[in-house]
Amino acid sequence: CFVEHGLSYAGGFGQINLNTSGPVWLLFILFSTILYTIGSMILRNPLNRNLITVAAAASCLWSIGSYFIGRAVANNVTAILPLLGFISVVVLNSSGSNESNTPNLILKVIMVPIFTIILMTSFGNMDFVNKLKKFQTLESNFSSKVRVAEPALQELLDQAKIKSTDPVVYYGFLAAMPQWKFGNQFVLSDRTWLPNPLQLAEEPITEARRNTYLQRFIETAKEEGGYLILTKGEAEDRAVKWLDIINKTHRPVNVFENDKWKIIYFKRR
Repeated sequence: CFVEHGLSYAGGFGQINLNTSGPVWLLFILFSTILYTIGSMILRNPLNRNLITVAAAASCLWSIGSYFIGRAVANNVTAILPLLGFISVVVLNSSGSNESNTPNLILKVIMVPIFTIILMTSFGNMDFVNKLKKFQTLESNFSSKVRVAEPALQELLDQAKIKSTDPVVYYGFLAAMPQWKFGNQFVLSDRTWLPNPLQLAEEPITEARRNTYLQRFIETAKEEGGYLILTKGEAEDRAVKWLDIINKTHRPVNVFENDKWKIIYFKRR
């Protein structure tokens, strides 16, 4: 599935055409300057050991920049600004920042807008101090950070009496199943009866391949059935296609629903 996704996007799926008046010029100028720096370093000293570092930086820029070329959304450049700044510092330091030459001068000029944007998006944010105070590191009990099921969903979960040991698949825009209250504690299910999340097996994956993935997973997991939780009003056209595929191997036994949610318990035919 991962390989098919990669090949599909490489073939043009989801492509957004490049805007020549957009931030692509930042990548082009930075990459051209690094190449110019490499050429200048070779002319000055072909055995300079820092050439490897600068060449690696150029390769890194080429790699992360290729994603933007395929999906030329301006936000994608904003997301990699810290990496662009890091690459610029590495190249400037490796090429001899104290030396007075044209490549270094161009690099310093390019670094001004890059670091200005980086600093403005952080320190220029009015909520920066508050967010810094609330900053949290990793913790062992990550499940406590999972959103809690809303009352309408909790009501159906109580009716279905779904436990943490039951196989559960959630389908909705948020993709991940929320934690719900069972007894006196909040729980999450660590079992699934379908490839989960189902969204990863949608476009650009063909329907024929979805059937194949589903059959392979069912044969491997060997679950007799499980619960499918659907969010009403979210991707219902795609959910119908999944139900058609699931009905080939499973039959619905129980259905619990209200205005916002629908829970179906399927059992293998």
